[in-house]
Amino acid sequence: MITLYDSRLTHLQAANPTTWKARFVLNYKNLPYKTEWTPYHDIASVYHKHNLQPVCSRTDPSTGKEEPYYTIPVIFDDSTGKAIADSLEIAKYLDETYPDTPKVVPETGEDGVDAKQQVDTFMGVMYGALGPLVLPVFQQSYQHVEEESKPFFAEARTKDFGAWFGNPKSLLDLLPLKKEDEDKGWEAAEKTFAGLDARVPGRGKEVGWYLGGESPTFVDFVLGGFLIYLKSIYGEESEGWKRIVGWNEGKWGAFLDKLSAYQAVH
Repeated sequence: MITLYDSRLTHLQAANPTTWKARFVLNYKNLPYKTEWTPYHDIASVYHKHNLQPVCSRTDPSTGKEEPYYTIPVIFDDSTGKAIADSLEIAKYLDETYPDTPKVVPETGEDGVDAKQQVDTFMGVMYGALGPLVLPVFQQSYQHVEEESKPFFAEARTKDFGAWFGNPKSLLDLLPLKKEDEDKGWEAAEKTFAGLDARVPGRGKEVGWYLGGESPTFVDFVLGGFLIYLKSIYGEESEGWKRIVGWNEGKWGAFLDKLSAYQAVH
């Protein structure tokens, strides 16, 4: 059995966009797994439990020093005794360890572009599209975080995105957003989603997979994870989610519908 470590919110389960990348892979491959829910402030304990080193570091803007960055998803596969962190590394491991399941990480192409480069390129486009929504989404997410994890969550997101806003002591200092500022963020995001629209094949509800093939690959799960995150924190009937599914001729709701068979939570 594979254990998937995911972050825990107050009344929302399986909302974390990075964990959804791995969850999609597990579901697509039809591999049995269970989820272990972990508070945001306790993610480092998963690494310590499995003697894992953090996969990356980041600079603390308040000190200028590098610090370990403990992230999820993490999986532990008891059939091999291995723990793996980072969604792309998890996908590569599952492709290699379970070769009879559908492959999700494309081979390096003739142009020399490997899966990591594909993901990095796509993430750059996606973050560009979502950039105007960073503060609205942070404000919406924060209310769903468990009380004991809220200080950690605010500090972590400030380290991630504070430089975009002049390095405030905390992103909380920029809240609550005025409605006109939030509306401006949504209007800007609608425009920047044009870049994302150009990257994903198909028009409107006739959307295709990122690489244009018959089956999804890891990059499709990256996009699907962020769409589920936005749908979860805002709610299906919210004005925010209705805006997103209305953009680009209904493309994003249709894309998430294409992934509906792989959205189980175990």
